[in-house]
Amino acid sequence: MLLPPPNTTTHPLPANRLLDTLAELRAHGRKALAVLLDPDDFAAEPLHQLLRLTRQHPVDFFLVGGSLVLTEHQAALIALLKAEAPQVPVILFPSHALHVDGAADGILLLSLISGRNPDFLIGQHVVAAPRLRQSGLQLLPTGYMLVDSGRPTTASYISG
Repeated sequence: MLLPPPNTTTHPLPANRLLDTLAELRAHGRKALAVLLDPDDFAAEPLHQLLRLTRQHPVDFFLVGGSLVLTEHQAALIALLKAEAPQVPVILFPSHALHVDGAADGILLLSLISGRNPDFLIGQHVVAAPRLRQSGLQLLPTGYMLVDSGRPTTASYISG
């Protein structure tokens, strides 16, 4: 499968800054707040209200991702977050190799360890590797488990 080239935006954060920040938080026993935003499920006005709230009550990270993401929605959301809250790192929470976007600051390199689909354990990493290398994103290795919510979800359906 041929993938479009990644966005190779220059990153304002120094190399490994996200990992250093997470390690520092842990070392000092501090908690952090990350807000997860689904690019396919946001409207302009509620998002602007949320951004106003994050100015009053600061967040440490924005996570951008969802189970079914259209890349143009993701790019628009990242651009808006970078414009409105440039001090807050944007970290991708990808569900597919196509969701690599160098405009973000980092990416959770997800290994789904609770599913039966090997594509979400390592397969998507292999497909995304060239894009990740070109993107300049800070890679955050992440083990990921889905816990039964008592009802079917898009994530549980896709991951098998």
